[in-house]
Amino acid sequence: MKSKGDHQQQLVSSGLRAVLVWFRDGVENKTVQDVTEALLEMHFHRAIVKLFEETFGAKFLRLLKPSTKAEVWVGFDQGWTHSSLTSSELFDQLKAAIPSGKTSVNAFYFGYFMQFKSVQQMRGLSKYAPPSFSVPYYRAEVSLEVNEKTGLSQHETLTRLCKISGSDVNYVCPMMADIDELYDEPNVDQLQIVDVRSAPVGWGSTDRHFIAFQSLAGASPQWCSEPVLARAHSARAWLESAETRPVRKTAAQVLELVEAASEALAIQRTTGEESQGLPLSLTLVEFAEMASIA
Repeated sequence: MKSKGDHQQQLVSSGLRAVLVWFRDGVENKTVQDVTEALLEMHFHRAIVKLFEETFGAKFLRLLKPSTKAEVWVGFDQGWTHSSLTSSELFDQLKAAIPSGKTSVNAFYFGYFMQFKSVQQMRGLSKYAPPSFSVPYYRAEVSLEVNEKTGLSQHETLTRLCKISGSDVNYVCPMMADIDELYDEPNVDQLQIVDVRSAPVGWGSTDRHFIAFQSLAGASPQWCSEPVLARAHSARAWLESAETRPVRKTAAQVLELVEAASEALAIQRTTGEESQGLPLSLTLVEFAEMASIA
């Protein structure tokens, strides 16, 4: 029988393997911050999917993420076994699922953009701290560094995605007191979902800005350096409210979302070559109606 320690180590090891699979193509372009954010995302994926199941009374089928390798998607099924498929294969599967009357399982989808951020405890006050805050407080830095390949920063990528009608675009801040909590079972109650649409506009690539929290409880976060109240929710509140949760989609609507994301990020590079890569924050999750598999 496995001990709790063995189980915890297995959870972290599986998360690390998933991150390595996700980043193995093009890993030379990734920073420690990229890997940290990806590890946090993989740690919480199962708990987020379970919350979807509980909220909508549905059965999880698979989760799909764009890979760092062009035209490839990384997938995880019900047993969280890794697989990969090309964009053409995914699109063919979605197109085949559109005539739902011909399928034995009534599938539906959620497509959303989640950018996980690493939250740090701050024991001193600086010009970036909200004036009303005391120490210790917590903050996650917004990435405004321009990616040489895409010509966009992480934050600008997300703000462009906000322009897609009906898109759900958020930063996700795990309020963890210590990184060693990755060895514990993931707890969705630690997550603060911060709406990117509530961010101030006009930030330059040479600026430093943060999402700041007074405490791990995550109440009333602020965008900094000039404090502006952020719109944020716990993970449960985010899914429970029809105003904040992702919209349930058909296979056809998922195709439209992927195409819209590609178009929203299309840029003309100095070489004249157009780039239409999909953001790693994109997540597609497929579910089945419980009644259809009973």
